[in-house]
Amino acid sequence: MSDNINQPGEYDAVLGNGLTYTGAAVLGGIEGVKQRLLAPEVSHRIAALTQAFKYGREGLSLVTQALDDCDILVRTQAYEILGNIKAPDIKAKLDEFHKKYYLIRFDGAYQSVSGNFYNYIKFYPDYTVIEVSTFDTPKPFSAWFEKDYEDSYSGYYVVDNEANNVKFSIHHIFGTVDYVGEINVKKNLVIESYSHVNSYRARKEYKFMKILL
Repeated sequence: MSDNINQPGEYDAVLGNGLTYTGAAVLGGIEGVKQRLLAPEVSHRIAALTQAFKYGREGLSLVTQALDDCDILVRTQAYEILGNIKAPDIKAKLDEFHKKYYLIRFDGAYQSVSGNFYNYIKFYPDYTVIEVSTFDTPKPFSAWFEKDYEDSYSGYYVVDNEANNVKFSIHHIFGTVDYVGEINVKKNLVIESYSHVNSYRARKEYKFMKILL
């Protein structure tokens, strides 16, 4: 046993200012979940959301409240949890959330098909976006969507809520291509692109594919 009760315990979270966040470690049950959802560490709040779902309506209410968390990762986790619930009131909450934050999905990739050419675009929570292309019938592997995959090209995206679109540039071997996309009524991503290499413009529709990464 420690001689100093002010020293962090095994499960205590130490804050950047030297203070110790002990609420989550001391309290169990739904009260412990509530405390963890107040933690400054994003990873603690995300973990608490998974636990909250086990506590019925009260836990569900906590997950719903997390849709307005200040961090995009927490909001996304809450969205994914609630997305598995078919209740009309939850669906209404998610529709409201989508309109407010214009969520780009991270649990898969957007696919466009032209003949035997397949193009994939994947977004990450840290605002990285990658593009992967292949010929013939695709058999997507998780390795395709790693940020350091050798046959992928990357860039960074920006979501413009007022304009209801997402903008990004992908840096290819021969130059840069700019993209502007928006979600249509079918929930597909419609992207207009402009190549700085040859001034070529294109417009493609991408369907979302959920992939276990």
